[in-house]
Amino acid sequence: MPSITLENVTVTRGGRRILQDFNLEILDGEYFALVGETGAGKTTILHLISGLIKPDSGRILINGKDVTNMPAEHRDTGVVFENYALFPHYNVYKNVTYSHRVRDKDVEQTRKAAREILSLVLIPNRDSALPKELSGGMQQRVALARALMCESGILLFDDPFSALDAGLRMSLRIELKNLARDLGTTVVHCTNDVEEAMMVCDRLAILRHGQIAHIGTPDEVYYHPRNLYVASFISDVNFFKCKLTKLDTTNNLYILTHERAKEEKKEFRVLIHDGIPVHHAGDDVLLCVRAEH
Repeated sequence: MPSITLENVTVTRGGRRILQDFNLEILDGEYFALVGETGAGKTTILHLISGLIKPDSGRILINGKDVTNMPAEHRDTGVVFENYALFPHYNVYKNVTYSHRVRDKDVEQTRKAAREILSLVLIPNRDSALPKELSGGMQQRVALARALMCESGILLFDDPFSALDAGLRMSLRIELKNLARDLGTTVVHCTNDVEEAMMVCDRLAILRHGQIAHIGTPDEVYYHPRNLYVASFISDVNFFKCKLTKLDTTNNLYILTHERAKEEKKEFRVLIHDGIPVHHAGDDVLLCVRAEH
C-alpha cells in the first residue's frame, strides 16, 4: 500500500510552474530518494508532503487519507531541512526532545531516547549548548536527532548531509538506512548527490523541470536509464556514435564500428545483458561508456 501519494498535483510560485499534473507513489516503509538539480522540484514535493504548502490543484494522501488541507502539525511527519530550522532559544537537549515534551511523554523515557539518538548522530556532551554556539555540521546533526525523536511514520530529509564532513556523511547514510528499516519508517530523502541517493534508497526518482525523468531501483536507473539525460546525470558518460555492423545472436553480442575508427577498423563488442536484441545490422546506435569503466 502506498504510504504517500501525490495525485495530479500542480504548484505555481511567483508565476513559475514548478509541478504540473505531477503523480508519485511512495510505498509504506520505503526509503525513497528524490534526486535532481536545483530547481527540479525536490523541496517543493517535500513541502507538499509535510503540509508547509498546498497545491494549486490535485491531492496529497498519506496512508490512503486525503491530507491536502490538513495542517502540517497534524501530519505524521518529521522533517529535516537543509537550513536546520532549530529553535534558537532552546539548547540542544530541548531542541531534540521538543516533540516528547509537547506530548507530555515520560521524562525518563525521553531522556533515554535522547541519549540513544544523540549518540547515533555523534553529539557528545553538548546538551546545554545553543544552536548559535554550534558549527553548521553540528546543527545539522541536532536537526537529524530532533526528527528521529518525533517517532513519526514518515521522515522527510531535505539534503540532510550537506553540511557534514565526508566521514560523518558516510556513517550516517548507513545508520539512517538501517534505523529506518528497523523502525519500519517511510523516508523521503531529497538530494542532488546521486551517489548518496544510490547508497541509501530502495527506489529513486530523477526529477527534471518538475517531471519524473526516471523512477526505479538504483540498479534499474543505473543500468537501464530511460534517456540520455538520466544516463549522463547519474554518472559521467562518454557517448560514441556507432554503426551496428553485425549481430552475434549466438553469444548475444553487438559488434559496432565507431565512425571515427573506420580507417583503423576498430570494433566494439557489446554484450546484450537482457539477451533480447532490439536493433538490426546496419542500424545507427549510440554507445554509452561510463567513466568508471
